Amino acid sequence: MRNLLLLSSLLLAGCATEGGLDRLRPDAGAYRAAGADPAWSLSVDRRVLIFESAGNRLSEVVTAADSRNGASTYRSASAAVTSSVGRCSLPGDPAVYPETVVATVNGGTYRGCGGAPLAAGALADTSWRVLSVKGQPLAPAANATMRFDQSRLSGRFGCNSLSAPYVLSGAVMSVGAAAMTRMACPDMTAEQDAAAILTGLVTVRWEAADRLTLSAPAGAIVLVR
Repeated sequence: MRNLLLLSSLLLAGCATEGGLDRLRPDAGAYRAAGADPAWSLSVDRRVLIFESAGNRLSEVVTAADSRNGASTYRSASAAVTSSVGRCSLPGDPAVYPETVVATVNGGTYRGCGGAPLAAGALADTSWRVLSVKGQPLAPAANATMRFDQSRLSGRFGCNSLSAPYVLSGAVMSVGAAAMTRMACPDMTAEQDAAAILTGLVTVRWEAADRLTLSAPAGAIVLVR
């Protein structure tokens, strides 16, 4: 799939004309997807949608774009694209992708995978923002974060910081005894809940390449980056 996307990018660069819509290309952060049988590729942002399959190329202005409840949709005059969270793989591609994609283009339906390849199990040397603890959202202003080093995790869920050793085996993380600072805070609910979750065995679930859930009997911590 990565080779297909690279080839698609080269084809797009070569197809630009001196004027009109063909000069438009999605930006560097555009959403990308691809599929097989037949092979196809897609690049789309909130301005322009480009779809290629079997030598045919469609370039259209995006007329609608929406993202909610784990699904994203894009529409143009001749195409409708829906992506939803769910592990996805393609024949002959060993990578696993975070989203399944259905594209309807000029009446034809194309199915494939989207998003950056998942790095399941690759926690070491990553940093995250805490989105919620035990179902309660934490505002960005709270500066709640988690980091995973090679064998130790650390986190801040309020005014106190937590640190503990961990060992990851597949989708199960074993967390050792935690150390936490002991400052008095007006509301310590989030950090107390997080400490209870990060005790013993924790299930690690990759919802997408940039979204991670740590769950245990005491609840769940949702992380994004």
